[in-house]
Amino acid sequence: MRLSLLSTASAFASLAVAQSNADLSQKYVPSPGSPGFYAGNSSAAVTLDQHSLLLDGKRIMVFSGEFHPWRLPSIPLWRDVLEKFKVLVILLPDIPALTGLTP
Repeated sequence: MRLSLLSTASAFASLAVAQSNADLSQKYVPSPGSPGFYAGNSSAAVTLDQHSLLLDGKRIMVFSGEFHPWRLPSIPLWRDVLEKFKVLVILLPDIPALTGLTP
């Protein structure tokens, strides 16, 4: 018991040292395609009415869908499902991650 506590403490100590020596110079850099959007300087007007989302006055319908990878065990078929999402113009796909935790 005492040995396991000692090894756990040393593992946490090595983790703390590794995190303190982490290189922070590689922070997130926004894509050059729309730097104004990421900096909060976008000129796009986003509004919401009772029926849909409006982007610069143009009505945008937002469709969402959910894909459960564990219900389709054949991994090569996953691409097919995601391509169907794209064809159906599903803008908000939800792909939950199975963590293996049970309630």
